[in-house]
Amino acid sequence: MAQPLAEILLRNANYQAYNEIRVFTEFFAPNSFAGLHKTADPKELRLFDVWLEGYGFIGPQQFSADFASLNSARVVYEGTLTGQFFEDVRNGKFDVHEGVVCKGGTGGSDLWMIKIKTRQYQALLKLAFAERWEAYWE
Repeated sequence: MAQPLAEILLRNANYQAYNEIRVFTEFFAPNSFAGLHKTADPKELRLFDVWLEGYGFIGPQQFSADFASLNSARVVYEGTLTGQFFEDVRNGKFDVHEGVVCKGGTGGSDLWMIKIKTRQYQALLKLAFAERWEAYWE
């Protein structure tokens, strides 16, 4: 992912003024669970955030526009964050294994984010970690 990521950052005017840029990825495989991986599984990285020194995290619209060509986090919903959306994620409506990270704002100090996990994932955590399951929750 380094080469195509560097190309995007170097050619896009949004990033040229920054001396330090950090990117955040998820490392996972088909049978990964709660940060644990099976050795034989093929692993992949998925980009989910970009941080700019002195600014903070970029906003969700900029992220989608600038990094859609990479293996990046899938957008499952755009709109107002409502109680119904929380329930839909919890009940598995969006076909996500673990859950979603919701982001809003334009970036920097205006950015907000929240995690919502599915009930199915919660049940798996309880089975795997018993009384310690909440350490892996939202």
